[in-house]
Amino acid sequence: MKDRILIFIAVVVLILLPLLFSNPYYINILTQFAIFAVFALSLNFIVGYIGEISFGHAAYFGLGAYFTALISQNFGTSYWISLIIAIMLTGLIGMFVGFLTLRLQGVYFAIITLAFAEIFRLIISNLPSITRGAMGLSVPSPNIPFTNVTFGDPLMTYYFVFGLMLLVILFIKYVLETPFGKGVIAIREGHLLASSIGVNVVKYKVITFTISTMIAALSGGLYGAFIGILTPDLLSVHYTTEALLMVVVGGIGYLLGPLYGAFIFTVIPEFLWMSPEVQLLVFGIILLLAVLFMPRGIAYILEQLKHKLENVRQPKAKLESNSEEMEG
Repeated sequence: MKDRILIFIAVVVLILLPLLFSNPYYINILTQFAIFAVFALSLNFIVGYIGEISFGHAAYFGLGAYFTALISQNFGTSYWISLIIAIMLTGLIGMFVGFLTLRLQGVYFAIITLAFAEIFRLIISNLPSITRGAMGLSVPSPNIPFTNVTFGDPLMTYYFVFGLMLLVILFIKYVLETPFGKGVIAIREGHLLASSIGVNVVKYKVITFTISTMIAALSGGLYGAFIGILTPDLLSVHYTTEALLMVVVGGIGYLLGPLYGAFIFTVIPEFLWMSPEVQLLVFGIILLLAVLFMPRGIAYILEQLKHKLENVRQPKAKLESNSEEMEG
């Protein structure tokens, strides 16, 4: 019950937060936070729940953006129908890559995912007649579904993206509470343990990886509509590294951990008016401090604080009840 109250308070704060700013620039930063939070959630679904690190996860972020734009422009479908098709196509690619790679573990899996990402990036870079390569593919601003408001409207765009972020969180929470989700968590604890309780480890890992790539494609499609132009750099390891930092600092394996990390790495630097060079320095310091003092992330620290507060309140409640009994 208390967790639901905290989540409700967080949702209310995020709903009211953009109303505090009259400058569209700050609202756009919050929208960027929500998009990258979805991307970080997708990576956490692999890193946090099957215990494998994918260094090529930006490939599915970029493929989602490119597929959406190209389908919309070449077939005349609406941007959002194109995004749904792009998510399914990216999921098929993710399933194929997962089937080929998820028998590997640890550093071998990380390296092979990075290799696949580089292959996809080079393909997009070397098809200028289709993707415009390094020149960039322009993405016209689509209307928000069921409205005449374009994605260029800062406030409505934020609420739309924020709503999708909430749906992704609820979807992941639902999946983890199913028998399938329990099997995935068992895999994280150990392959032999999972196999001993009847979990088909490779099958569960491939399904988890596929779902993760589809969520990444969703965030990529949103980012394409938001930023307005696509380049092959979207598939580079740079974006994977940023998402991985968000997951590590926020808390690996915690549902809301990626949100804390995304807030730190997207919102705070912009509000403090940091130059890119200073941002890299600050990010490095944050990562170093996180590894040294918060190896399990912000979400773990908040969980421990919550338990300590509960332990402090319980003796007080017992003392009060005992004193009332004595008075009675």
